[in-house]
Formats: sequence, structure tokens, C-alpha cells
Amino acid sequence: MKKLLLSCIVVGLSVVASAQKVYFLYFQTEDLSPFYVRMADKIYSSSTAGYLILPNLTDSTYLVSLGFPRSSQPETKFSVTVNQNDKGYLVKNFTDGLSLFDMQDLSIVKAVSAVRDNTVYETKTDKFSATLSKAADDPGLLRVPVAKKEEPKAKPEEKKEVVTAKLEEPKQAVEMPKDTTTAKPAETMQTSTVKSEEPIKP
Repeated sequence: MKKLLLSCIVVGLSVVASAQKVYFLYFQTEDLSPFYVRMADKIYSSSTAGYLILPNLTDSTYLVSLGFPRSSQPETKFSVTVNQNDKGYLVKNFTDGLSLFDMQDLSIVKAVSAVRDNTVYETKTDKFSATLSKAADDPGLLRVPVAKKEEPKAKPEEKKEVVTAKLEEPKQAVEMPKDTTTAKPAETMQTSTVKSEEPIKP
């Protein structure tokens, strides 16, 4: 009986411990304007005061898309990480675009720019769409994609090879210097014979 009670207590504590390992993400716009967050094919709408809480989140990295129901701008995607604590972000518009200001560590989470969505959205203003969006509590129903702007691709410039003709100068024949030394004739030694005059006898 005691073992059964002890096992039930252990199981209950493990369930409680596992149930406590869930966290939430808090978003709030700087100008208190309403917005919505798209995450895992679900849309969560903020309050009219411009804040939203996403509960029951486990340790993981989430890709969220943030947009405004009455804006023609495309949704901005962010990658946020839940790591054993709750996170709170202030949605703020900086000079380079929309970013998330972390209220805890005072860091800035930039938008994911790897895949850029150039789709332009149009906000419906008819009564039926407004009633349907309000009944479904889905502001994304008012936004309809109308066009997708394609950025012109820059054509690669063709490299033109410049061919320069080299003019070869005519080679001048190199004349070998002539041997101007002439053989001198052998000098003939003339031997003069000295005739000895005999003395005249008396």
C-alpha cells in the first residue's frame, strides 16, 4: 500500500514538473496599435491595446510572422527562441525596418531576410469581409494578395575581349664585320754580299 502511494506521488510530481516546463511569448507594439501573429499556420490576434500573449510554448525556436490588419505591407518574419524562460518583445519600427526589442536582455531581434516576400496585400473594406473577419476573429481574412513584385535581375555584363594586333618590325640582317686585316707579304731579306776588294799589288 505504501509502495503504491509512493509511486502515485512520484508520478504526480513528474506530471507537475513536466507541466511546468511551458512558457509564453509576449508581444507589444510601441504605438499600441493592434496586430496579429501567424505561427504554425495559426493566426493570433492582439488586443485593441496592442499586446498579445502566446502561451503553452516549450523550449524551441519558433518562426513567427507579424503583420498589421490595415496595412498593405507584407508580413515580417522573426525567429524567436524559448529557452527555459518566458520572453517579452516590444514591436518597434527602426530605421531599417520592423524589429523586436527584447525587454529582458535589451537585445534587438532583426527580421529574417533570407526569404523575402514581395507580395503586396490589399485590405478589404466591404461589410461582408469585415463581418466574417470579426466572427472568425481572424484579421488576416481582410488581407488579400493582389500582386507580386518581381525585382529586375541585373543582366551580367558580357566581357568583351580586346584583341590588339602586334606589328612585328622587320628584322634587319646583321652583317658580320669583314676581316679587314690583309696578309702582309713576307718580307724578303735581301742579303747584300759585300765584296771585299782585294788589295792592289804593286
